[in-house]
Amino acid sequence: MLIELSRKSNQKTVTFDDEYLSRLRSNDSETAEHFQRHFRRVAGSMLYGRFDRQTEADLVDEVLSAAIEKIMQGEPRDPSALPGYVRGICINVIKKVIRNRSREERVDLNIDRISGKWKTPEEAILERDTAEKVRRVMSVLRPRHQQILLALFFHGLRRDEVCEIYGVTRAQLRLILFHARCKFQKEWGDK
Repeated sequence: MLIELSRKSNQKTVTFDDEYLSRLRSNDSETAEHFQRHFRRVAGSMLYGRFDRQTEADLVDEVLSAAIEKIMQGEPRDPSALPGYVRGICINVIKKVIRNRSREERVDLNIDRISGKWKTPEEAILERDTAEKVRRVMSVLRPRHQQILLALFFHGLRRDEVCEIYGVTRAQLRLILFHARCKFQKEWGDK
């Protein structure tokens, strides 16, 4: 099917083999151009919608630079693994960005900017107190649990994406969420 589609569109199919990697390592311009074009689309689709456009473009460049650097160092050993190898680099870049953001970000639970109605001073104080209490409870959780909760509920990533980024199965994610929720509820009651 893939070969038929490629014949219809007048494009030749490229196999990732030893010859492809050796041409890439020897700076063959046609192969380098194909690599950039192909994997720019792959990385772009993996990053699409997660970040603003400029950040996406910067991260695609970072992924491709890291991939080229590793290829020049002799990685991957199996040429057919090249697509998965580049995807793995992309996942690692996404993980790094989310980890850095979750460390840098302080969760701002300022409900005033969400609500359209005016709050009484008592309501505003209560909301600020609640937000501070949530921050304190979150700080007690394990860093990994904090990152996963932030990725799911603050950054709005899907569970499958979180599993891929943090290298866990759906069952492991459920267990992590269960333990984080129990710890959160216990700490919430103690505060």
